[in-house]
Amino acid sequence: SLAGAPVVELGRALRLAPDFAPAGTNVDFVRFPAPGAVEIRTYERGVEDETLSCGTGALAAAAVAMALGKARAPLAIHTQSGLALRVEVREAAGAGRWSLGGDARIVAAGDLLPAAELSPAPPAWS
Repeated sequence: SLAGAPVVELGRALRLAPDFAPAGTNVDFVRFPAPGAVEIRTYERGVEDETLSCGTGALAAAAVAMALGKARAPLAIHTQSGLALRVEVREAAGAGRWSLGGDARIVAAGDLLPAAELSPAPPAWS
């Protein structure tokens, strides 16, 4: 069970580990309870706390689970939100196409400041 995992304490320490400097990283705690399921808890950089769900972490956990032979697609990714995400992999011309689906809800509403509507300058490399 991941219920007792020290997500905040250990997540914070790993997120700031020198190997991930200077930007740091998200830290996922993952369990593979069955071939079609993954359980995940995420400590997310920027938030600096545990979050209810993380799409990037869910896909990374699915990739690790399949690479280790612990799971197979389609996968249900059980997050702290209580809502499962679904990962599907379809083979297309020798390369896998991954999709992530799940519940979407409005959790906040607001107004953008006028400057938010301005388009940023294109990057120098474009």
